[in-house]
Formats: sequence, C-alpha cells, structure tokens
Amino acid sequence: MVNESFARHFFANPTEILGHHFGRPDRPKTAAIVVGIVRDAEHSTLRDPALPTCYTLFQQEQRPSGLTIYVRTWQAPDAAANSIRVAVAAIDSKHIVDGLSTMTDQIDQAILTERTIALLAITFGLLVGTGVYGILAYTTATRAREIGIRMALGAQRGSVVALILRETLLLAAIAITATIPISLLARWAVRSQLYGISATDPMAYAAGIATIAFVSVCPSHPHAE
Repeated sequence: MVNESFARHFFANPTEILGHHFGRPDRPKTAAIVVGIVRDAEHSTLRDPALPTCYTLFQQEQRPSGLTIYVRTWQAPDAAANSIRVAVAAIDSKHIVDGLSTMTDQIDQAILTERTIALLAITFGLLVGTGVYGILAYTTATRAREIGIRMALGAQRGSVVALILRETLLLAAIAITATIPISLLARWAVRSQLYGISATDPMAYAAGIATIAFVSVCPSHPHAE
C-alpha cells in the first residue's frame, strides 16, 4: 500500500501505480507490488506536508523492531492499559508493551506549539483590548465637564452620546485602516505557525474589526446627571 504523495511522485496519474513493482536493489526482500492507494496522513507534525510513504507487512521488514497498535475501547485508559498488557502477555510473555498513551494525549502533544501560540495571542489581545478600553474610558471621563455644559445648555442625551460615539468610532476606523495593511504585511511571519486557517482568512479579520469596534464603543457612553 502506498499513500497519495508516493503515487503522485512517480506517476502523473496516481492510479497508474497499481500493479507496478518497486523495491531497493540492495535489499531484494523489499520488492513488492502496489495493490492499493491510501490517503495522505500526518504522522509527525501538523504543518509539515505528508511524505511519500509505503506500507508493508510487518513480516516483510528485514529488521522488525516494534509495532504501534491503536486500540478502540470503552474502558477507562488505566483499565484498558492493564487489559492490553494481560492480553499481550497471554499471547507471548516475551513481548513488551511500552509507551501506552491515549489518542487525546497524542493529539495534545502534537498541537502543543499551536496551543501555546494561540494562548499567547489571546493574552496579548486581552492586554491590548484592556489598554484601548482604559484610554478611551479616561478620554471620555475627562470630557465630563464638557458633557455637563452641553446638557445644561439643552443638548439631548442622545445627541451627546452620538457625538462621542462618532468621534470614538472615527479613531477606531483610523486605527483599523492603519493596522490592516500592517497585518497583511506581517502575515508572512506567522503563516508557518497557522494550521487549518489561512493568513488572509476574511472571518479572522472581520472578528478583529468587530472586537476593536466593540471595545471602542463600550467606554464611550457618558454618565452625566
């Protein structure tokens, strides 16, 4: 069995590889016939492309060393581990079961870097959002006297709120206009760290713009008697 990358590497039409022989001249026992094609799979990391891979019977290996077996079970991990050890020992006591781990643990280990980067990005985003909120809240508070005078002169509360919101959203629009080109230029630096999302994903930019607008609007409502 070979994966799709293996088939594409040797044939323009991957299905043409079926029935062909391949092997290593210095290892005659590696000679085999391709009987099927399987989809590419990520075996080591999420970001690296799948390598051309062939799958052979364990008995065909010149130097068999070990097997990795995945077991589907309804038991708790600890109970399943004990059951597996007992079952293997019953087959042959010389076989050693080592490195037992759950699929969840393997996935967590594989995406540890991605989760760390995401956590750092969220943390920095919260810090920036808190800073923006604080600055806008302070700016609005310093205008309390102006707001009071406007309302004393007959300005309606709605008009005052609209004035402050208009000015605040104008600043937010300027900030968004300035940061989007910078983010588009910087996307090349983080492209290799992304998985399952494009560096130019429109939903990500829309969510960022909506968050900036929300943070900008929150502290902009005046509280004047």
